[in-house]
Amino acid sequence: IDHRKTFSVCTLVTDQLMYEQMRASFNAKGFEESQCEFIYLDNRIRNQMSASDALNLMISRSSGKYIIACHQDIRLIDTFDNLISKLEELDRIDPAWAVAGNAGGKGYRETRMHITGGDGKEVCIGTFPEKVDSLDENFLVIRRDTAVGFAHNNKGFHFYGADICLNASMRGYNCYVIDFHLVHLSGGKLDEEFWAQKLDFERRYRRFFRTRWLTTTCTPIPLTRSSILGSLLKILDPVGKRIKRFQRKTNK
Repeated sequence: IDHRKTFSVCTLVTDQLMYEQMRASFNAKGFEESQCEFIYLDNRIRNQMSASDALNLMISRSSGKYIIACHQDIRLIDTFDNLISKLEELDRIDPAWAVAGNAGGKGYRETRMHITGGDGKEVCIGTFPEKVDSLDENFLVIRRDTAVGFAHNNKGFHFYGADICLNASMRGYNCYVIDFHLVHLSGGKLDEEFWAQKLDFERRYRRFFRTRWLTTTCTPIPLTRSSILGSLLKILDPVGKRIKRFQRKTNK
């Protein structure tokens, strides 16, 4: 596929000056308009869309080989060539990568990142590139050809980085933290909205990963994390089949 641009930089904007400074930092680091397009959704007056819906819309209108979904308050330290090099490295070591970022998490309370905060403190944890389970939303690079996106029912402005990583995993792809250094001026707000969206995120995925039957037109499939429970459900399946047959007869 011949993409018109290498990168489509997609941003939800609430502060025009902040966004213009972000764009200037991209331009200064070699992200020229011949290689990049900058797409934004104006959320200054009111929150018209959730982050997930806004980014999905911008992605649908983009033409880049890679989509960069980023916050308006980042300022690049590394360059266009640095990022291309890191993505080419991912292509070599894992052709099944879908999303990369500069910060993320794996396992229980293990974080990996290379980032400088608004206070000027540089944090570097990990050996890169490193496979992770979730990525921070300040900077995400998405491979267009994977068709990985954000869940429509992930409302608000938190946890869409974790959401897209789960979506990628369910499609057979992997996510990585790469060594692409930038400044993120905001540390994020762990306010009431954050904790409410965390609960919503837990509920949605708890329901999604619940033990249940998935019935196709050919056969029922038990979905469960437990191999023992899965085996038990398979043993009980013939019994359930006979009960269903009996119910159909009695309902005639």
